[in-house]
Amino acid sequence: EKLVFSAYEGSVVLPGCSIGSCKFFRANRKVCDDWFVRLRKALTRASIISGAPHNVLEHALRRLPELLRSAAKVQASGKDLTGREVSRIRAEMNSLVLAVCAALSDVGDSDGL
Repeated sequence: EKLVFSAYEGSVVLPGCSIGSCKFFRANRKVCDDWFVRLRKALTRASIISGAPHNVLEHALRRLPELLRSAAKVQASGKDLTGREVSRIRAEMNSLVLAVCAALSDVGDSDGL
């Protein structure tokens, strides 16, 4: 993800990419961002299972705002008459918050809690 971001924004730290690659990623930035959004839930789960607290923090903290936007869209649309979608989002948010708390504890960042 960092390399893709570097390809369309540039980076002082990361190595540069070819002009063709940079053009491709700039032209397809939205597609790449959407792809990472779809992967974020699985990446968070994999990070939890593998015991990688820094990765849990990275992916879970990026996933939470995505869920908030998703919940706002569902509520604004009025299509979720039974409340199932909002309940699913709320349950995922709860599990992410717990994962973030556990990861902060694992890395010894009690101030972050």
